[in-house]
Amino acid sequence: AEFFVGSDPEVRQQTLLLRVRWILMLTALLMLGVHLILYGYTRAWQLLVVAGIALVTLGSLWWVRRLIECEALDRAAYVILWGQFLAHTLGGVLLAGLTFHLVLGGGLLMLLLGLLLLPHHRGFWGVLALSFIFTVMALDAWSPLPRYDTSLLSLYTYLPPLATGTVAWIAVRQLFGLWVRLQEVRGELTQTQRAEQLLRRQLTELSVLHAVAAAGAAAVSEVALLQQVTQIIGEALRPDNFGILLIDPTDNTLHLNPSYRLGRPLPFERIPLGQGITGRVALDGRPRRVSQVTEAADYLPGYESTHSELCVPLKVGGQVIGVINIESDQPAAFTESDERLLLTLAGQLATAIDRLRTLATQQQRARQLTTIYEVGQRITSILSLDMLLAEVVEHLAKTLDFYNVEIALVEGDVLVYLAGYGGYINALAFDPGAPQALGEGISGRVAQTGVPWLVPDVHQEPGYLAYDFLPEVQAELAVPLRIKEKVIGVLDVKSDRVGGIAPTDAAMLEILADQVAIAIENARLYQSAVAASKQQEILHWASQEIVSASLDPERVCQAIHEATSQLMPSEAFVIGLLDELTDEVEFLYLVDKGQRLPSRRVPAEGTLSRIVIQGRRSLRIDDLEQADVNGRHFGDEERVRAFVAVPLRHGDQILGMLSAQSYTPGVYTANDEHLLEMLAAPAGVALENARLFTAERQRRAELEALQQASLNLTASLELEAVLEAILSNALKLVRADDAHVFHYDGRRLHFGAVLWAGEHDPAQSPYLEPRQDGLTYQVARSGERIVVPDVDQHPLFADYRWGGAIAGFPLRIGNEVRGVMNIAFKQPHRFDEHEIRVLTLLGDQAALVLENARLFEATRRQLRELSILHQVAISGTEAISEDVLIERATDIIANAFYPDHFGVLLVDTYAGVLCFHPSYRGLPEGYIARVIPLGQGVTGRVAVTGTPERIGDVAQDAAYISVTAEMRSEVCVPLKIGQRIIGVLNAESSEPDAFTAEDERLLTTFAGQLATA
Repeated sequence: AEFFVGSDPEVRQQTLLLRVRWILMLTALLMLGVHLILYGYTRAWQLLVVAGIALVTLGSLWWVRRLIECEALDRAAYVILWGQFLAHTLGGVLLAGLTFHLVLGGGLLMLLLGLLLLPHHRGFWGVLALSFIFTVMALDAWSPLPRYDTSLLSLYTYLPPLATGTVAWIAVRQLFGLWVRLQEVRGELTQTQRAEQLLRRQLTELSVLHAVAAAGAAAVSEVALLQQVTQIIGEALRPDNFGILLIDPTDNTLHLNPSYRLGRPLPFERIPLGQGITGRVALDGRPRRVSQVTEAADYLPGYESTHSELCVPLKVGGQVIGVINIESDQPAAFTESDERLLLTLAGQLATAIDRLRTLATQQQRARQLTTIYEVGQRITSILSLDMLLAEVVEHLAKTLDFYNVEIALVEGDVLVYLAGYGGYINALAFDPGAPQALGEGISGRVAQTGVPWLVPDVHQEPGYLAYDFLPEVQAELAVPLRIKEKVIGVLDVKSDRVGGIAPTDAAMLEILADQVAIAIENARLYQSAVAASKQQEILHWASQEIVSASLDPERVCQAIHEATSQLMPSEAFVIGLLDELTDEVEFLYLVDKGQRLPSRRVPAEGTLSRIVIQGRRSLRIDDLEQADVNGRHFGDEERVRAFVAVPLRHGDQILGMLSAQSYTPGVYTANDEHLLEMLAAPAGVALENARLFTAERQRRAELEALQQASLNLTASLELEAVLEAILSNALKLVRADDAHVFHYDGRRLHFGAVLWAGEHDPAQSPYLEPRQDGLTYQVARSGERIVVPDVDQHPLFADYRWGGAIAGFPLRIGNEVRGVMNIAFKQPHRFDEHEIRVLTLLGDQAALVLENARLFEATRRQLRELSILHQVAISGTEAISEDVLIERATDIIANAFYPDHFGVLLVDTYAGVLCFHPSYRGLPEGYIARVIPLGQGVTGRVAVTGTPERIGDVAQDAAYISVTAEMRSEVCVPLKIGQRIIGVLNAESSEPDAFTAEDERLLTTFAGQLATA
C-alpha cells in the first residue's frame, strides 16, 4: 500500500547508505591493493597491518549490507562511520605516527561521514569530532605521542606513490564506468519496481472494486453491506481512520455508521450538514482532499494525530446520501489517484445502497399492503368495539414492529383511550377510559385539527406529553380516524428510535385509519342496534310488568327500577309523588347503592323534584358538584354526581318525578333521558291508577274496619278485652307500629293497654307515667287531637327525640275526656286525612264502649264488694277467735282486691305501738316481729287520728315508713269500735296513685265490719 503513504525518508536514507557503502568498499579495496604492493617492495610489517585493517573494513562493509536489508539503517550507518574512522586512524598511526594532519583528518572524517549518514544527529557529530581533536592534542601536549620511523620507505618515496596513483587512476576510471553502469541498471530496476508497484496498486484497486461490487450484489440489508464494505476497504488499504457516514433526513445530520473503523472514540456521533470537511462534502456533493487538516478552515477536530483527510460523496442520481471518509496521521498522505479510487468505490457503494433501499421500500410497501389487507379482513368480521380495537392495535404493533400502538375515540370535548398494545412498563399500566383534552399532546391536536402529525423526535417537540408508563418513546405518529369529514378518534403509533417512523408509514396508516374508522362505525352501529333492541325488549317487559301490577304501587316502582338499572347507571333511584295540598313530595321509592330506604315526605320547596315537576320537563345534570342547584340528600354519605329526572304524567297532570342518579359524573346522555321518559309514560298512568285504587280500597277498608270495630267493641264489656280491641282495630286501620290507651280521671292519666305491631307484647314497657308537659296530657287536658309527623322536629319532644311519628286522640263522652289513644310509628310518618278521620271515628266509638265497660266494671265491682262484705260477715259469725277472724278477713279481701301487700296492724295500748298481725301479706322475712310506734308513719298516724289516709306517692311523705323499697302508693283506714281505735287496715302498691277514693271507701267499709266482728 505504498501509494497511500507516499515517499518514505527511510527509503532515501537506505539509498544513501548503499551508495556510501559502494564508495567505501572501492576505497578499502584500493587501500588493500596498494599496501600489499608496497609490502612487496618494502617488507614493512606496518603495511601488512594496514592491509589487514582494510580487509576488516571490507568485512564490516559487507555486514552493513545485511543491516540495510534488515532495515537497521541507523546501526548500518554507525558501523560504516566507526569502521572508516578506526581504519583511517590506525592505518595512519602505523604508517606515519601520530601527526597533526592525521588527527585533524580523523576528526574531519568523523564529522563528514556523520553528517552524510546520520544528518539528524549533526550536533552530536560536531561535538564528537572537536572532542576527538582536542583530546588527542591535549594528550600530546601532556606527554608527546610516539612518531614512527619511516626510513624504511625512503627508497620508495616516489615510485610507489606514482605506481599506486597510476593504478588508482585506472581503477577509478574503470570503477567509475562500472558505477555509472550500475546506476543505469539501478534506474532500470527502479522503473521496473515502480511499474510493478503501479501494477500491484491497480490489482489492489481492481480487487477492492470487485469485492465491493460483489458485496453490493450479494447484500440483503444496508447494515450488512456497510459492515462488509468497511471491512473490505479497511483490510485492503489499512488507513488510520476510515468509515462511512450516512445522511439522516430527519435532522439533516451525518451519523457515523456502526461499522466505522476508528482508532479511538470520537467526541461526536452526528455531524450537521455544512460543518467540518465531511459535512461540507455531504452538503455540496464535491470531494475534498486535504494535505494538512490544521490548515483547513472547515475542519472539525477529531484526533490530534490526524494530519491529512480525503472525503468523497455517496450519490444516487445526483442526490448525496452520505460520504466515505479516510484520515491519515501523515501529512499529504493522499494523492489524486487515491481520490479517484474512492470516487469509484463511492459510486459502486451508492448504487448498492440505492438498490437495497429500493428493495427495502418495496418490501415495506408489500408488508404494509399485506397489513392493510390482513387488518381489513380481521376487522370486517368483528362486531364488538372492544375486541375490534384490541385486535387492531396488537396486529399493527406486532406486524410493523412499532414500540406502541393506541386508539382513542372522541367523546364530547375529550379524547378517551380505549385500546393500547406494546411498550408498557407492566400489564396494568394502560388505563382504558383515560381522558385527554382535545388540543393537548400530539393525539389531542390531531383529534382537534384532523391533520396527521409525524414527529421524528418527540423530545424536540414542546407539545409532546410524556408518560412514565411508556418510557422509551422517541418518535410518534398520529393519524385521524374519520367518518366523512368528522373526526371520531385517533390512531397513534410510537417508536423507540428517533426517526423510527417513516413518511411511508404515515401514508400507509392513513389508508388503514380509514378502514379502521369504518369498522369502528360499523361496530358502533351494530352495538347501537343491539342496544336499541335490548332497550326495546326491556321497555316492553317493563310496560307489561307495569300494566300487570298497575294496582300495586310497590310492584310498579320495582318494575321501573329494575328496567332503569338495565338501561343506564342508577346507583341511586327515586320515585317521588307531589302532594299539592301540603306542597310536599312523598318519596315512596328510594334506593341507594342497592339498599332500599324508608319512604319519606319532604317539603317540595328547594328540591330538584320541584324543578322537574314545576317546569314540567326533564332535567339532566352531568355533575351536581359543578351545577348551581340545591337538592335534598338521602342515603349514603357520599354525594351523587350525575342526575337525570323526568316528570310522571297522567294526562296534563304532573304527578311527580322519576330520577336515576350516579356517583360518576357525566354518565347520562340524551338517550338515557329519552329512555327514562319512555318508562315514565306508563308508570305515571299506573301509579295514578294504583293511587285511586288504593284510596278506594282504603275507604272500603275504613268502613269495614269501623264496622268490625263497632262489632268488636260491643262484643264484650270486659275492660281489658275492650281496650285490646280498640288498639287492634287502630293498628289495622293505619298500619302503625304501636298503640297505647290511657284512662283519664280529670286529673291524672292511668295506663290502660298497649299493643305492638298487632300483638300485645308484655316485654315492652309502656308509659307508666306520661310526662306532665307531654303530648298525652295535652290531649287529655285540651280534648283536641295532636298529630306529630316527625317527633324530632316538634317542640313537645325537644327533650325526648326518638325519630318516629305519633298522633294522640281524645276519648270523649260529650265534653268530658275519659281517656287518650296514642298511635305511633318508629319512623317519621305523615298522617293523611283518611287516617285522621278513621282514627277520630274509632276514638269516638271507643269512648262510648270504654264508658260502658267502665260502668260495667263499676257495677261488677260493687257486686264483688257486697259479696266480700257478706263473706266477711259470715266469717265474723263463724270465727271462734280474733286471730282466726282477722286471718280469714285478710285472705278474703286480699284475694279479691289487694293480693300484693295488705293486712291488719293492731294497737298495743300498753306499749303504745302498732303490731303486724301474723296474717299480714307481703312482709319481708323477719319483719312481722317489728312494731311501729303510734303517731309514726302513715299507719301510726291513722291509728292516732282515726282518719283514713291515701298516699299517691309515698316518696313525697316524709313520715312514711318503708317496709319494702318497691312500694309507691298506700291507703290506710282505722279499725274502730265506737270511738276507740283498735288497729288499722293497710294496703300498699308498687304503682304510683294505685288507690282511688273508691278503694278508700271500700276499705273503710271492710274495716267497720271487721271491727264490729
